[in-house]
Amino acid sequence: MTKPTEIPIIDYAEFLLFGIEFSLVDFKKYQTTIENFLDKEKKSLDESYNKSLAELDQDDYKKYNQIAKDYYYRSGDIATLFPHNFRASFLVQIITFIEHELKLICEHYEFEKQTKYSINDLKGTNDIEKAKQFLEKSCNVNFRNLDKEWQFILKIKRIRNKLIHSQGFVKKTEKDWKVFNDFNNKLKYFDFSPKGELVEEPKLIIKNRLLIDDLLKVTEDFFNKLLGKELKYNC
Repeated sequence: MTKPTEIPIIDYAEFLLFGIEFSLVDFKKYQTTIENFLDKEKKSLDESYNKSLAELDQDDYKKYNQIAKDYYYRSGDIATLFPHNFRASFLVQIITFIEHELKLICEHYEFEKQTKYSINDLKGTNDIEKAKQFLEKSCNVNFRNLDKEWQFILKIKRIRNKLIHSQGFVKKTEKDWKVFNDFNNKLKYFDFSPKGELVEEPKLIIKNRLLIDDLLKVTEDFFNKLLGKELKYNC
């Protein structure tokens, strides 16, 4: 008598994690492509500036002033403004991705396990906090084991909100001012411009790629821990 074929148990957590990791690979490739392009543009501008100076008649002060002025403005764009704009918009995209994937995980778990309530039934000011509530209450996820990554994500989400709602301008009287400075003092991710005690509302400028590098790494670690260790489907 032929034994019935056993239906394999699907590891849904592994399946969801695969999709997330695939997306993170694309994010990293995109970041590297744009950052390399910006680096090349800055290098090309510097080379062009130095060549112009080398070919300049030492007594031609008018032309020197024009060359220096053009370099100053173009360098500000290529070295500061354009990189910041890319990193700020990319940061927003990554946090949106995290929120979307968390909600998707909750909705998938709700469907598979037929939980008593959904993520949409929970009270909360935003989807990311409601996702945490759902994962703790319905899925028995212990967020203490995810706290390091979770706290980092929440701080970046706070920066995301400031970038979206006020273009990154931060009043020194706001709570965000202290939160961002305490965070930045340890990791040196961004600057505030213009500087000075008399400036009441400087703008947050993401000064290098390190913030996005770390955000992508933390995102990967967070979902690996959540889907690889904490969230149990087959139980």
